[in-house]
Amino acid sequence: MPIVHLSADEQLLAALRPPPRHRWDTESSLRVIQMLALVIAGLWAYYMYLKKGSIEVDRLAQTPVATTEDLRVKPLSDAPGWYYVEYVYTFTNTGNKAITIDSLMAEAFVARTPAVYGTAPLLINDVADPGILPWRCVSRRGFKSPSTWSPTDRRIVSGDDEAPAERGGGGTGVMNAGEHLDGIIAVLVPGRPTDFVGFRVQYAINSGRNKVDQQRLREFAALGLITEQRR
Repeated sequence: MPIVHLSADEQLLAALRPPPRHRWDTESSLRVIQMLALVIAGLWAYYMYLKKGSIEVDRLAQTPVATTEDLRVKPLSDAPGWYYVEYVYTFTNTGNKAITIDSLMAEAFVARTPAVYGTAPLLINDVADPGILPWRCVSRRGFKSPSTWSPTDRRIVSGDDEAPAERGGGGTGVMNAGEHLDGIIAVLVPGRPTDFVGFRVQYAINSGRNKVDQQRLREFAALGLITEQRR
């Protein structure tokens, strides 16, 4: 019987061969893990960058003004039943740019403790708020920074309250970084030790942003809370 020899070219043999199988060895797995770790680290760094930027924007958006208050009650030794009350407030620029206390309204209030309550405890309502203590305004003054005061705009308005705008004073003006401005309200008040005196300061801060920041201070004390004996 004759011997038959079959032959095939290389292209045919390559087509007949099954596709090769890929195996995951240890080195390949480590490369994939390292790549995923780099991607995760990059995403985390980007997230922290955005978060830090957001915190920085929030911090810069806050008006850098610190305030302090001091309320002193002094009975008049030569006029029994009368008290000299002094309320001092201070604004300090804690930022690094100049800011302006643009306008300010300073008010003084008194409240007579109702005799009907006798010795019963009282829940004291804040200055000018409704409640058991009937707060009554005895003084209201308006101030405008000299840099923005205008002879055609001489009223300071805050809600339903308004007062003539005095040029400068009251704690208004421009503050450079680290500087401070002071204001004082002083009143003579007749009353009993259980009566109250209160103060409210409403002011506008212009720090160069588009929005003017409106702020408020409030403080009160009983006339019997003597902080300094007047001589």
